[in-house]
Amino acid sequence: MADISVSPGSSQSITVTFQNTSDVTTHYRLEDAGRFSGWTITKKCREGPGSKDCEIQNVDPGDTVALNYQVSAPSPAPVVIYDDQVIIEENTTVAFQLDAGTYRLELTATGDGVEVLWPGSDCSGQPRETQSHTEICTLKRPGQFSVSNPSMFGAGRPSSFTVKVTNLPGGSATADWVLKAAHTCGLFGCRYQDVDSQSQLFSVR
Repeated sequence: MADISVSPGSSQSITVTFQNTSDVTTHYRLEDAGRFSGWTITKKCREGPGSKDCEIQNVDPGDTVALNYQVSAPSPAPVVIYDDQVIIEENTTVAFQLDAGTYRLELTATGDGVEVLWPGSDCSGQPRETQSHTEICTLKRPGQFSVSNPSMFGAGRPSSFTVKVTNLPGGSATADWVLKAAHTCGLFGCRYQDVDSQSQLFSVR
């Protein structure tokens, strides 16, 4: 399932589709994560014959079913983790440790500038010297970003930089979707069994 990116405090409609790949008519139920880590998934159940309580019944072999949902992002207050001014000598690296989460990095530098890297993450950073860099990065596990003043054949100069790192709480979370299926339903309802499960990353942009 594709990742979802939503602005803080806003909502986005999504559609989840699946196909009956069996050779018999089947009833389905898709279980969602509901409310988790400040996020909310709201069912938009399909109305009409063959649908009940967001369960889709009598899906023929080869047919595709679509279920609509609304995803609402949290809107917590951001928290400043670092707000520092640092003098960095030539050929020196300064590392900043961070817990898992989503962060906004704002950096300005003097002199020839600095390099910014997020080792072990998917964040792009700035591998070339720059005097200004802003980026939002999501760390799926505890990690760090580093600021370096590279050597210029022994002729480089010290640089100073200001760095502000803001934690965006609830910025990302993983939702688990579980698809259940039943071939027959009786007086007491359908007896569903798990047939598939997938995870989806939600993040604040």
